[in-house]
Amino acid sequence: MMGWFDYHLYQFTIDGVRYEQPMEEAEGLDSTGVSLASLKLKKGQRFSYTYDFGDDWSHEITVEGRKHVSEGAWLPWVVSGERAGPPEDCGGVHGYEEFLAALADPEHPEHEQYRTWVGEDYHPELFDVRAVRNAVILAGAWGALEADRA
Repeated sequence: MMGWFDYHLYQFTIDGVRYEQPMEEAEGLDSTGVSLASLKLKKGQRFSYTYDFGDDWSHEITVEGRKHVSEGAWLPWVVSGERAGPPEDCGGVHGYEEFLAALADPEHPEHEQYRTWVGEDYHPELFDVRAVRNAVILAGAWGALEADRA
């Protein structure tokens, strides 16, 4: 969803339980062995997701609902969103703010460096619903997503 490549450490904390990438130093549960469907989250329930402990991208996620589906249904389906995700390794919230300021000002000393880094196609205000849908569909095809079937 964010356009990140998952090459940094991450953790989900759900009801006080940490789910992390499987590795020798991990203290939480193996995140790759758990699906959201298996957690039976309820509408209104919240959990946190932290990505890249250096940049410290911390997200609070609220479950807006659940839907039971029939076998063979296309899941999940992204309906809409807002803005492009911050680029990988941009320095967290503070670094992203600096990045946006430089990108918006062609006279900024780092404007050209940042534009070259993210490419001409990166537009911070644009949410590309088709690209995000495709990424989610690919994740499902790779087995990274599990539907909640009735």
